[in-house]
Amino acid sequence: MKFVKRGDLVKVDYIGMNNNSIFNTSMRKYAKESKIYERKKDYSPLCFKVGDANVIQGFNEAVLGMRIGEEKTIPVAPIKAYGNYKKNLVKKYPKAIFENQGIALESGLTINLNLRSGVLRANVVKVKKEHVTLDMNHEFAGKTLIFKIMLRDIIA
Repeated sequence: MKFVKRGDLVKVDYIGMNNNSIFNTSMRKYAKESKIYERKKDYSPLCFKVGDANVIQGFNEAVLGMRIGEEKTIPVAPIKAYGNYKKNLVKKYPKAIFENQGIALESGLTINLNLRSGVLRANVVKVKKEHVTLDMNHEFAGKTLIFKIMLRDIIA
């Protein structure tokens, strides 16, 4: 029986959970049940090369040694997922910057800012008369995630 090793191309189904809530899955049934279903999303097994940066480190490590048909549920600590929460990524900006770009702001909104270095995704924490507070941490920064992984195939 073949085991997954670094460099293998694999297909897996998965369910990603945070605080016992599903936030992502490759399976339509679970997406619908957890009310995260998106019509345009392709619900099929995730295909990736083990060891590449296409998935988080903890997910990569979890599939190592698995056999086709095997399932496992693993916790992934922040350091092997989206990193620790960094207070220095919460910053205040003059409100005029956003008004000049025609961006309407309200607390709880997630926005994409076009910068010279690329697109920055940020959560609006507070909107005051003169400034806006943005949190540029990933939404799962500082959180331990749980993944149920089912190895469907080892392609190469």
